[in-house]
Amino acid sequence: MNKKYIIPIAISLILLNSLENLQAFACAPDYDQAVFVSWIHPDFPLKNYAAGDLGIIQTGWARSYLCVAYRYLTGQGLVKEEQSSIERLWVKRLSAEFPILEFLAGDAMKRYIDLRCKVLKIKSPQSTNLYYELMHFSRDNDIEADSFVEALATLQARIKHYGENSNAVLEWINGQDCVYGINKAKKMTVPEPLNSVSDKTLREDRDYQRAAAKFYLKDYFNACDMFKSLARNKQSSRFPVVSYMVARCRAYSSLCAGAPESRSEVIASLEKQAALETHFERKEDLIDLIGWLRTSSQNQGEDFDNLVQSVTSRTTSPLAAASFGHNVSDLTFLITQSMIDPAATSPYDIKEHSDLKVEEHDLTDWLDTIYDGYDPFSQTPEELAAAARRTSDPGDGQWIKQEQERLSKHRALLEQRANHALRQWRTHHSIQWLVAVMLCGGLRSAERADALSAAEQLPPESPAYLTASFYVIDALSARGELEKARKILKSIMTSKEHMPLSTANLFKSQQLFLSTTPDDYLSAVCMRLIPSANAEVLLPSDWKKYESQPGSIPVLSGWDEDVARDLNRNLPYSLWLKLAHRTDLPANLHARVTCAVWLRSIFLGKTKDTEQFSIALAKAYPNLALTIEKFKNLPPGREKQFALASLILENYGMSPYVDAGLPRFAKKIDEFNYYQKNFWLPLPSKDSSDDDQNPWKSTVKGANSPNAELMTAYYKPGITRLLTADQRKEAERERQQIEKCHPSAFLGRAVLDEVSANTSAPELPELLYKIVKLPLWSGSSETGSRYSKAALLALKAHYPQNKWAKKVRYSY
Repeated sequence: MNKKYIIPIAISLILLNSLENLQAFACAPDYDQAVFVSWIHPDFPLKNYAAGDLGIIQTGWARSYLCVAYRYLTGQGLVKEEQSSIERLWVKRLSAEFPILEFLAGDAMKRYIDLRCKVLKIKSPQSTNLYYELMHFSRDNDIEADSFVEALATLQARIKHYGENSNAVLEWINGQDCVYGINKAKKMTVPEPLNSVSDKTLREDRDYQRAAAKFYLKDYFNACDMFKSLARNKQSSRFPVVSYMVARCRAYSSLCAGAPESRSEVIASLEKQAALETHFERKEDLIDLIGWLRTSSQNQGEDFDNLVQSVTSRTTSPLAAASFGHNVSDLTFLITQSMIDPAATSPYDIKEHSDLKVEEHDLTDWLDTIYDGYDPFSQTPEELAAAARRTSDPGDGQWIKQEQERLSKHRALLEQRANHALRQWRTHHSIQWLVAVMLCGGLRSAERADALSAAEQLPPESPAYLTASFYVIDALSARGELEKARKILKSIMTSKEHMPLSTANLFKSQQLFLSTTPDDYLSAVCMRLIPSANAEVLLPSDWKKYESQPGSIPVLSGWDEDVARDLNRNLPYSLWLKLAHRTDLPANLHARVTCAVWLRSIFLGKTKDTEQFSIALAKAYPNLALTIEKFKNLPPGREKQFALASLILENYGMSPYVDAGLPRFAKKIDEFNYYQKNFWLPLPSKDSSDDDQNPWKSTVKGANSPNAELMTAYYKPGITRLLTADQRKEAERERQQIEKCHPSAFLGRAVLDEVSANTSAPELPELLYKIVKLPLWSGSSETGSRYSKAALLALKAHYPQNKWAKKVRYSY
């Protein structure tokens, strides 16, 4: 058992729904998608953002991040203690909001359960079930994650000292099971004392378990006495934990009838204790406790005003600085709680205005104006229109109509906010409101010429410089002042070498729009990927490692969806060759480009290039080296075509196209993908970006984010505008040639020809099976169905007793 942290009230609200979130995410799409801009929170490590590396500010960032932006925009900044305090809040909030990631990363609860089950010889499925049960139990009994940290450390220490199979370890587990309700009654009980046991360590362990159980059962008076007794041993490794639990019991007791100390007396005492505490986490724990007591003693209005003052003002007091994270947490919680409609079914369903007087404070007025929460399920007008065209179901039609009405209402609200931001900036001429003008409506409008001029004059050292530069470049580009826009962009890309990934990618999207040559375009097309999980949880399971070890963020690159579709269709082979030879192409992307060029060289009859890229392909994928060498050394003819078909059919990720984002949702080239991302289907004659052409999204856009809309607009001109007439014709001819190389036909002919010539080849039954399955694995088509049927007939005719023949009953 460990200390029981008092967490800020905002986290308490999140934790009430933590298990529901866990279950919801467990039902969400489980494939990885590429994220190029972090729409929910700033890029990792968050400590860089806390130190003032704001990058391009996003309206979808939670209010706690925007509070920090406000401080820097107003020139206040954050001192070191404030930076550490707010970073701690973010880590705690993210942990509480996405518990599924804690489970996947192996949080303390999971590791404790796994170790307990190992000692008790309990199988893995039961261990997982216990995790879910304990998630419920800990939520209902207000048991924090740090309890499991302490329990895990204690159990590990006792196993090391007494042995895994010792009675001492089993007795300790029995006591802890009482605290965690791991019994038939599923109910917390106070374990029996071990007075007759001579081992002092075991007696202290049991006394600690009993005190903790008393605390969770809300018997604060007795729990306080028991923790005080344990605190007399100042040499104990548990002394800091026990001391904090004494403080916690005192705080809770002060709210009970017959309390020996008043609330104000406890607050004063804890303030002295916190001021003397030198350990960061223990100081923050005490501050959280003090803040909780203060909140319970004031009315909401008074608390709101005091919190705004504490968040907006720089302080010289170490204790006040260390309280920054807690104050931000409570402030943003009050704002959120006062604005959410209890009957809301969407982020758009909010009260027209908060019960709090947010407009009376510059900070909260600014937050209320710019914040627009990220919604992964939000649809653009174009997406809704495409859905309406596809559906014939009245129910779906009604749902689409409701979404369109909701979106229209939301956009009207954003227009109101944009007008308010402009009025505030023209009244105060402050940097924070100038940023609000940019975030709410941009700088394109001629009516905002004064704001554009002010944004152009911001110096590079301004905390708003990168945000302003992005919107200035956007406005200049829209006005046709392209050379001026290019000059600003070039200056940023050459002088700001260590921008946050999201910021660099946003500028690269502008670089695509402003490119004047294919080489410029291809140098900008490659973007760094933001580590993430999927569209709902823009966090990797090991995100805490990225926060604590900035150098551990993986260097992965890719293309965004619209860009990949354009290049796969319109980039001529001559430029594919140049792209494959670029020395600045990241390794993970270079391998995929090499594979695409190798296949294109085969389809287009570029024999010399095929030989050259066979060597490059073997270097990119060493596990394929032997089969590539075999193919390369065969003379032209049936055997060579069969070797090629065998090679491709063994590697599901081979394609003449380069997927957007993560290749095939992070599957390796030889791994099967369950979302029809195997091999390829020839691109249709006419381009279509409707969802029915791309049912499984490879990249994540910011849904309702204005910057996501801008990125899409920057992509639209594409590569074709930079090509010569001859290059465009070349690309068209090549697309038609590749279209003839349908995988079912290209691979199916080679396999069926081999069957006709040599039925004894041992790999043939499996290869025929794969040809049968190709339409299911890659996407249905008339050609695929024709070869699927032919392969099935050959499989049943020549290998009726083979296991592969028995695995398939019909064609696709």
